[in-house]
Amino acid sequence: MLYLSNPKGISQELQRSTIEGIRDINQQNLDETGDWEIASRMATYELAFRMQLAGPELINLSKESEQTPEAYGVNNETTRPFGTNCLLARRMIERGVKYVQLLHGSWDDHCELMKNLKKNCDMTDQPVAALLKDLNPDYSWVIGLPNESNTTHKLVRAILHRRH
Repeated sequence: MLYLSNPKGISQELQRSTIEGIRDINQQNLDETGDWEIASRMATYELAFRMQLAGPELINLSKESEQTPEAYGVNNETTRPFGTNCLLARRMIERGVKYVQLLHGSWDDHCELMKNLKKNCDMTDQPVAALLKDLNPDYSWVIGLPNESNTTHKLVRAILHRRH
């Protein structure tokens, strides 16, 4: 996550004070004009500030149990990148984020599909399994694992043969 810390010389208190000053000016303009875009802009500034404050705690995995990084594959070179993303996704969901999208960039295969399928599954199976296991069963979840439409039938057949 980029830009979580303030520039040198800018404390959180100064940043908060600046945002409150901008909010006051925007509120005056909103009161005078009734322009809903001003209200939207005000909400966006406030949301960005809250996200910046919450970010460091979100990415600090030190309070996770010893078993959690292992379950997500964070300690394994093959699964680390996607495992870390799945763990962060779970943490975002726990904090009320309504929509989380995880991307795995190497699924775009145009040749050697079966060879690359194994490689990609090796990178993603364990992290996805841990994420699915950790999701709260009291909520409804939509999990999409899309790929290119012209290879879907091959992937479905390959996954069925893997007996998951």
